[in-house]
Amino acid sequence: MIIKHHQHSLLARSRGSYPPKETPSGIPNASAPTSSYTLIPQSLSPLHGTPSFLIKSDIACPWSISAEELVKNRFDVLVDFVIESITGGVREVYVMLCDGSTYLITSLPSQRARAVARWLLSRQPFKTSLQAIIAKYRSVYYLHERGRDISEARLDGNGLYIFGDHDGLSREDEELLAKHAEWISLGSTPYMSWHAAAYLAYLLKRQV
Repeated sequence: MIIKHHQHSLLARSRGSYPPKETPSGIPNASAPTSSYTLIPQSLSPLHGTPSFLIKSDIACPWSISAEELVKNRFDVLVDFVIESITGGVREVYVMLCDGSTYLITSLPSQRARAVARWLLSRQPFKTSLQAIIAKYRSVYYLHERGRDISEARLDGNGLYIFGDHDGLSREDEELLAKHAEWISLGSTPYMSWHAAAYLAYLLKRQV
């Protein structure tokens, strides 16, 4: 069962399209418009700190996903993850596809999955690697069933929290994260990635 929220964001039309502004690391500034739409962030209860979430899929590729066929190649998993994360109060969400094409999202045009999917695919992704993104953060966490119980972990409200899709991350990615991330677990109960995102956002919101 997907946890749904019923808050709405506003969508304003801008005068034209702009290329994404890039930071020195090469990762675009998500606050810069990348299409002819400017998103006004929704009013949400702020989290303690400004955490970032990332979901990576080795199944979903730019050439194999469609807003009209959401379940194909698990695109629906990524879309629901974005919706739950942003409505849960997360500052920004990275969605990384199989070839490194990455979307950086800070607000949404709708709470409807298909509308969000169409909007996401209308944006210009940038190419990067998992290693390049985690290098930006002092604290990195990987959600995994073999991780340390989250109740025992010291969570950084400004950290990066990494999730896999239903198939998890590749061996190469997990070898990287074994060196650069703290592995944490939400317990013995299995969660879909979007459930885990909503629950983790809730836990971060409660954290003092």
